Amino acid sequence: MGLFDIFKKKKNSRDQLGMTLAELIEKVKKEGYSEREIRQQMVKNFGKEQLKSFGEGVTISSLKVGEMIEGLREQREKVSVEHMTPFELVTHLLICLQLADGRMDFEEREVLAEAVSDLYPDHSYDRVIEMMRSSGKIILEMDVSGRMSYAVEMTNQLRNHYSRKEIQSQILPKLIEMIEADGVVTSSESNMIDAIKTALQIGAPHSEDQ
Repeated sequence: MGLFDIFKKKKNSRDQLGMTLAELIEKVKKEGYSEREIRQQMVKNFGKEQLKSFGEGVTISSLKVGEMIEGLREQREKVSVEHMTPFELVTHLLICLQLADGRMDFEEREVLAEAVSDLYPDHSYDRVIEMMRSSGKIILEMDVSGRMSYAVEMTNQLRNHYSRKEIQSQILPKLIEMIEADGVVTSSESNMIDAIKTALQIGAPHSEDQ
């Protein structure tokens, strides 16, 4: 029996604040989400066993319904690294480095916003702040290892837009300036800068610029 087949089972009595699984599916479909998006988010939010109980008529609380819909909206906001613009990549990379030690210092935030604005003057300051907030929300969900991998992935992707020399001379100094803004460079920040340099092959004697 498929996941969506369980909606055909009979409904039991329920409280007025909840809804059945079939009703939830109908609700989110009206908001334009595909069955694939809904399926993935339901498994993430509820788990297969709980979904089975919902399919047998157990009511989903209004709180759970809200969490489900919010999760779908957040998923839509997440942009694949492969499809990010240089502006998005650099902002995400800066935020990733800022959160390397799990802290968000005021000095670093100010330097970060100025760095992105300097690199991409065509974007308004409000747009920069908006991108910082959305990227921070995504990166905060990652653990230390995840942030490190994400930083390397974005660095590699930037090389599709800039030469290694351009990244080294224009973007890398902004990264270093940001982590030094509060006067203390943590080991997490230092390790991430080293990983970024390694991804760029900075100092490799025989590497060719792309």
